Amino acid sequence: MQGPRRRSEPEQASPRTDSVLSFRAVGDQLSSLLPKFIIAFGIICISVSLALLCIDDTLPFGVPYVLGIVSSFGGTVAWARNFEVRRKLRIAGGIFVLGLVGFFFIPSNVHGDGMLVGMIVLSGWLLSIVLVIMAAVARDDAEES
Repeated sequence: MQGPRRRSEPEQASPRTDSVLSFRAVGDQLSSLLPKFIIAFGIICISVSLALLCIDDTLPFGVPYVLGIVSSFGGTVAWARNFEVRRKLRIAGGIFVLGLVGFFFIPSNVHGDGMLVGMIVLSGWLLSIVLVIMAAVARDDAEES
C-alpha cells in the first residue's frame, strides 16, 4: 500500500494552474502590449502633472508625477526584459542622449517646473543604467550556456 504522494515536482502541477500563474501563458501579443500600455500611461501621468503645474502651482501634481515616473520605469524594464543585449544597450543609449538633450531645455527655475523636468531626466538616466546592467547580466548568462 502506498502512502499519499507529495507534489515536489513541477511536472505534477495542473495545466490550469500553470497557465494562471505564468505571464507567458497569456500570449506574446498581450505580453508585448501590456508594458507598452504601462509606459504610455506613465507618460500621460507625467504630462498631466507638468500641465497642472504650468496652469497653477497650487493644484496637486505630485501623485500623477510619481505614478508616471514609476510606471514608465517599470514598464520599460518589463518591455526590455526579453530583448537581446544590443537592443537593450541601444535603448539605454537613446534614453541617456534624450536626457542630455532635455537638459538644454530645462528652465532655470529650481523650485518650479524646471526641477520636475530635471527629476525626469535623472530618472531616465537611472533607467539607462538599469538597462545596461540588465544587458551585462544577460551577456553573462549567454556565455555560461
